[in-house]
Amino acid sequence: MKKYLVKFICFGLTLSLVYCFFNIQTYALSAKSAIVVEASTGIVVYEHNADEILPEASTTKIMTALIALENCPNDYYFIVSDAAANVEGSQIGLLSGDKVKLSDLLFMLMLRSGNDAAHTIAEGVGGSVEKFVEMMNRKAISLGCTSTHFSNPHGLPDNEHFTTARDLAIISADAYRNENFRKIVSSHKVKLDYMNLVLENSNKLLETYEYANGMKTGFTKAAGRCLVSSAEKDGVSLICVTLNAPDDWNDHISLLEDCFNRVEKTVVYDTGKYKTSVPSLGGKTDVEVINTEPVYGLKINGNDVEYSFTENLPVSIFAPIDAGTTVGHLVVDFENNRVGAVPMAVCRTVDLNSRELSFFERFFMKFADFWL
Repeated sequence: MKKYLVKFICFGLTLSLVYCFFNIQTYALSAKSAIVVEASTGIVVYEHNADEILPEASTTKIMTALIALENCPNDYYFIVSDAAANVEGSQIGLLSGDKVKLSDLLFMLMLRSGNDAAHTIAEGVGGSVEKFVEMMNRKAISLGCTSTHFSNPHGLPDNEHFTTARDLAIISADAYRNENFRKIVSSHKVKLDYMNLVLENSNKLLETYEYANGMKTGFTKAAGRCLVSSAEKDGVSLICVTLNAPDDWNDHISLLEDCFNRVEKTVVYDTGKYKTSVPSLGGKTDVEVINTEPVYGLKINGNDVEYSFTENLPVSIFAPIDAGTTVGHLVVDFENNRVGAVPMAVCRTVDLNSRELSFFERFFMKFADFWL
């Protein structure tokens, strides 16, 4: 009996240690509010007070950069106004009348948190700061952010400027899907056209955490330390948000490490396993089409992500056509958002039918020859 009691106690202690290991960040977390989401789907992997409305300081600039990238070419030049040159808070040192390219302004904005760059972008893209802020708020609403309101493009304290960790993660995930945005926030150091200025990224995670690839720091006395980070490991991308976190660097490393253990990249269809067919015009058979790359999915917190698939293929294909010819894509969506696309190609050669073609087949082939 004593032997079984000892075994039971040991088993109980083991379970307690395992529980503590997987929940250590709950007790050690310094952040008032935090969330981790999978980047492509926005599915929540971990959260802590994620719906508490709080100021976000310069993490505001994620939305500023996103609006600029979606509405203006990178090579467009803006003139720095007196108001922009004299804005409060952190500055790059832009001078009134300077002519600065948007791509340079975006690096100033995201790597060194220049409020003068934010103000210049707002005036240049929106026509005025007020109109640009309206664009920011419309974008937030369109993304489903129900507890966010912007009053400026830089994040200086204002009673009407606030968000939640959940909303900020939604905004950040949308920005992360923009290739130009990812290039900016993942840059460790850049040399600008503007005065050959060299900027180093203030995001220390790019140096201290091997999987980090973005995003934005923030701090004001009212907001405390705020941080949004992104990281990629083994084909999985995560976004972590903390608001009012005195120990934010360590919070993010702990949260990201824990959450990478909760997300698994899976194979939905191996190469050649997704099959469909397209009618051929003039061919002996229909054209069999297969995926030429694996279709990957995710398992998050033990649950498979449910994707939808759309075959982006022609209505018909003219024969003859060789095996291996790419004819379209298999589009992968999650909740009406595109998360990927895989090439689809002809599985086996389809030869031209030796029989006499019908009038409609001849017509379509002549029509295609004329336009091609």
